[in-house]
Amino acid sequence: MECQDPIIETDQLPKTFEILNKMLPSIFKSKCYNDKNLPFFIEVRSTEIGHLFEHIMLEYICQLNIYAR
Repeated sequence: MECQDPIIETDQLPKTFEILNKMLPSIFKSKCYNDKNLPFFIEVRSTEIGHLFEHIMLEYICQLNIYAR
């Protein structure tokens, strides 16, 4: 599948960090694998929106596992 739309990055969405900090602050503790080896709380300020969605999804899955025990 080929996408013709431009890639959206979080630096185009200036309230991303603020919203995450309010709604899902535990996400900033997650491990992040990226080209510069930046921690997620730094990487999130300028990353592809798909990368952000991966972290959000994984954080919710981890929370479900914690509360399901």
